[in-house]
Formats: sequence, structure tokens, C-alpha cells
Amino acid sequence: MDISEAITTYLEHYPSIDEGALRSRFGPEVSAEPVHKMLDEAMRAVPDISRGTLIEIGSEVRAVMHARHPELSDSARRKLGNFVTYQIR
Repeated sequence: MDISEAITTYLEHYPSIDEGALRSRFGPEVSAEPVHKMLDEAMRAVPDISRGTLIEIGSEVRAVMHARHPELSDSARRKLGNFVTYQIR
């Protein structure tokens, strides 16, 4: 499973999440655990959310996740940034 594709598939219609989309895309035995781990990591990427706007926080999440996981696509990093900013707003 390509993690970038899994992230974008999982978060395609966020805040609505349909794990069935992962199974449809990657097969019935696929686990969402790798995506959940990335979401957890993204949530911890910006320790002080009080020091910036949502746009700045989203940009910081994308930058941190790019530094930690250069294999992630731009789309996946953007989805992670949007996920975090939605969670903290």
C-alpha cells in the first residue's frame, strides 16, 4: 500500500471518513493502522498551536511531515495539514 495514496483516499471527504474506501482501493484485508499512525504523528507535529493562525499551523504540519517523511506526496501532506487544522479549530 502506498502511504500517500492511502492518506489521500482515507481523507478524501474529511471530516467524513470511510474506511471502506481504503478496502475498495487496496483490498479487503488492508489495515488503516498506517494511516492512523500518520494522523497521530501529524497531530503531534506542532506542539504549540497557540502561536499561529490555522494557515500557519497547516503549513508547519506540512513542512514537519515533509522533513520526517520525504516520500509523502504533496497531496498527502496537504491532507494531513488540513486534518490537523480541522481538528484544532
